[in-house]
Amino acid sequence: MLRTSFDFRDGLPIQRVHPAVKIPLTIEQVEKNEWNQQIQSFIRPFHLFKAPLMRVGLFRTQSEED
Repeated sequence: MLRTSFDFRDGLPIQRVHPAVKIPLTIEQVEKNEWNQQIQSFIRPFHLFKAPLMRVGLFRTQSEED
């Protein structure tokens, strides 16, 4: 499933399983007042013709103890 994309053959959708797919991980430092804005910008449509069909991200905030 993690290596899947979709295509059309003879007008019908088909599943393509790729031999290998890199899943990029983004790590961002985020201020607490920007948290909702960053989450909204992370949510966006996928291009079903291009694997991977998942997105991984880590948002870090500075703790009050630091």
